[in-house]
Amino acid sequence: MPLCMQADVEARAFVASWQAGVGEVCGEPVFVPSPPSQPPAAGGGGGEAQAAAAAAEEDAGVVLCLVTGAASYVAVLDAGGLGELARLPLPGHAPLGFHGNFYAAPGGRLVQ
Repeated sequence: MPLCMQADVEARAFVASWQAGVGEVCGEPVFVPSPPSQPPAAGGGGGEAQAAAAAAEEDAGVVLCLVTGAASYVAVLDAGGLGELARLPLPGHAPLGFHGNFYAAPGGRLVQ
């Protein structure tokens, strides 16, 4: 079954995964960061506190994954652990390789 997996490259380990349903195929996941909670501090500094904040910010956002099978939808996953937050059903079949190259034409047809 297709998986979306999160890896810790420094630890060389997989830390989380999300699995599509039976008969479904996942497209390429896309990370969408959350807006920054506050602007960067002027002058830098901060040492350990700054490093901890940067690590927390790394997973702040969502992962979008196009899933297709009997129907197509976009899975919205929490970037911090790949828990499923929502499914956005699509009105028609979306081919794999979506990459933002397909859009709805007048009449609802998908064109490239």
